[in-house]
Amino acid sequence: MAETNQYDSLGEKTRQINIAMKYTGGDVEKAKQMVNGQLDDVIIIKGRFSAGGHTYGVFLVFFNIEHNYIMNINSLLTDTKSIHDKVSINDGWKFFYSKFKDYVGSELKPGSGSGGSYEFTRHLADSLGGYDIFEYIVDNNIEIVTDILVEIIEKYYQRDETQCQLNFEKTSSLQLELLGIPAETVPISREKPVDEDTSSESEEEKLIAKIEKEAEHIVDGRVIVSPVKGKYINDILPGDRMKVLLTNENDDIAVKVATAQKALTSDGEMLPVKARVKAKIPLREGGFAIYGVVAKNILAKIVEEENVKIEMETVQTAEVKAGKDSQSLLYLALLIGALLIGLLVIIMLV
Repeated sequence: MAETNQYDSLGEKTRQINIAMKYTGGDVEKAKQMVNGQLDDVIIIKGRFSAGGHTYGVFLVFFNIEHNYIMNINSLLTDTKSIHDKVSINDGWKFFYSKFKDYVGSELKPGSGSGGSYEFTRHLADSLGGYDIFEYIVDNNIEIVTDILVEIIEKYYQRDETQCQLNFEKTSSLQLELLGIPAETVPISREKPVDEDTSSESEEEKLIAKIEKEAEHIVDGRVIVSPVKGKYINDILPGDRMKVLLTNENDDIAVKVATAQKALTSDGEMLPVKARVKAKIPLREGGFAIYGVVAKNILAKIVEEENVKIEMETVQTAEVKAGKDSQSLLYLALLIGALLIGLLVIIMLV
């Protein structure tokens, strides 16, 4: 009996290795690591949001971080606040997923008030493809990923006042398949060799077209060169905050952005504005096209051919400021103390 159990266990392990190889590109060693729980190639985003206090949503996104693609994505929209309140993003992902399926089942009943979940899921999947957020997911940077998702949700509903909460959790592609969760394997297009000259140009054009299509307005801009304290353009990443000078003073949208950021003088001269880098695209002729968010759904487009150092936007937090103020007070107290001691010494000598 023991020998039979041993063979059954060996057979099950072999079966799991064969499954895992679909997600490791045929790499047997990585597949074994995945089976042994030593390789997690998936990060799950568990999220919930409210849009304008009228619509509520729950969503799950399974990111494959080995090959940078979305394996599975699903969402549920509802006007039932109680469901939103019952969802806890801190629950383990398996429990969260099981509750999510229960909510989907209950919301599919007639008169439940749900609707548009499929359209929203498509919008979410398409929009995430236009943002370079994989590095932020890998770095567990929930703050930036939350900002990006809020931007996507607000664009879908065309309204502000969106509140979104996220939590990340790791697992493996093997676990998804063993639990019967539909998961896309590594897309063939990511492994298929293509002609470099024609491919890079088409990908560049497609990405630029996609980014510009998603924005309501594109305004022209240029970077502010800062040779000493700046950051090289080659090192700029999506999410970085930089200074941008809008160059078209005849563009009404650019004027409105400058006015909103108090970057317009009484003489009508534009001053640098703040921008959050949304995308940086290498150009065939050299340099980069950088798109920075300067206002809701408004992007500044900057084309820079050289790897110059540019001025970044620095934010001094209240904690840092308070720390500096405390340090100044300490120095002042020490100085006053030293003066008093010196004065006492002089009096005693006299």
